Amino acid sequence: MAIGKNISLNLKENLEENNKILEVLGDYFYNKIFKLQHPSDCKIARFLVCKLEQFCGFGCVMHHISFCLSIALGTNRTLIFEEDGIKWSYNVRWNDIFEPITNCNYGEDIAPWLPINNYKDISARIDRQLFLDRRSDIPFEVNYQPEVLPKEFSEILFTQHSNPSLWFHGQLIKYIWRESPATREILEKIEAKIPFVEGPIVGIHVRRTDKFKEAQTRNLDDYFKWTDFWFDIENIKLLPSVKDNKNNLNKTIIQQIPRRIFIATEEPKLVIKEAKKHWNDKYEIFYNKLEAKYGFEEGDPIRYTKDSLLAIMAEIKILVQCQFVVCTFSSNVCRLIYELMQAVQGKDMSEAVQSLDFFYTETWKCKKMEAIDNYTKPLNNKDEINANKGDIIEISRPIWNGFVYGKNTQTNSSGLFPSHLLGEIFHSENFPIFYKEE
Repeated sequence: MAIGKNISLNLKENLEENNKILEVLGDYFYNKIFKLQHPSDCKIARFLVCKLEQFCGFGCVMHHISFCLSIALGTNRTLIFEEDGIKWSYNVRWNDIFEPITNCNYGEDIAPWLPINNYKDISARIDRQLFLDRRSDIPFEVNYQPEVLPKEFSEILFTQHSNPSLWFHGQLIKYIWRESPATREILEKIEAKIPFVEGPIVGIHVRRTDKFKEAQTRNLDDYFKWTDFWFDIENIKLLPSVKDNKNNLNKTIIQQIPRRIFIATEEPKLVIKEAKKHWNDKYEIFYNKLEAKYGFEEGDPIRYTKDSLLAIMAEIKILVQCQFVVCTFSSNVCRLIYELMQAVQGKDMSEAVQSLDFFYTETWKCKKMEAIDNYTKPLNNKDEINANKGDIIEISRPIWNGFVYGKNTQTNSSGLFPSHLLGEIFHSENFPIFYKEE
């Protein structure tokens, strides 16, 4: 008993130390980004001009900005929005919702020198001002994309976090997501309605509407299977404290954690109604607004109103505070939640999100993973592929029944491969901003 207690205390102390290190690193990263984004003299600063996406939703926009910011950090340039973010998907200005991305001004520091060269023109990269296209418009892979890991901190991050590049991307999103005082006041009122102080809450993000164009729609039952599983495991953790004086498990006194969930979805009326019909007796169900309107397809004007933007921001912030979230990584919002959890909760939350379709990757449609062990498919099985430990598998379809569909780049064969035998591939690059001292 004493040995077990000491192990628990040591584990707790180690976790607290790890969390403190991540907190210190997070503060360091934030301050470095803030300093680069707020040069003392904008007239001599080097700029990367980012065009805000005008044809995609909030999660997509945030990931495009993180793409721009990561490249700006890697090239030691100050990121600035084209026309200071006046034109983007939503019918409000960026600076009406968030803090300005930089203290410099597009009209004064960029416009007088137009036209400027493009970042994808390698010969022009010595220019003081460069324009960065949308990622889809760049015909080749560029350095410093968000999934990269700063080489300066790779060693320490690998000892503190199980997915260092995810943690780093979370820091980028954290800087971008700096709300204006007015926005913060609105969102805090919505967040205050969710009783996080009363115990753990599991989040569910159900993306439907336009999802059928990109990925398979999942039944609500698929989400609740994982919420049930999470709460079941949490209850099992309490079992040692409910044994009787004969050291037998007393099932009559097992403590049950109250099951609370928060549901975010673009179809609140339909989804919440279904959830209450089938799970209301088991769960206390929270949600934002039952009458919320998010639009039903890409391009729907309702989807890009200020109210819609604030609603999805509030839901993301609530989900980020949850202990566990079930969603689909084919959704930008799901990936955004996962990334922000690492920065906001200040600890390794890499196991806190369960995707119902794809593995996590910042771009989701393109994922390369490494076989962590040898695998030989069953005899006469034409659907699966073999792999040796270290082979690279390019994944092109979602996880299904424990398998993914992909191509072994070593053998050039395609087919199903066990998802549990795949590991992350990490890439690191030098970021001058993190070792240059002024």
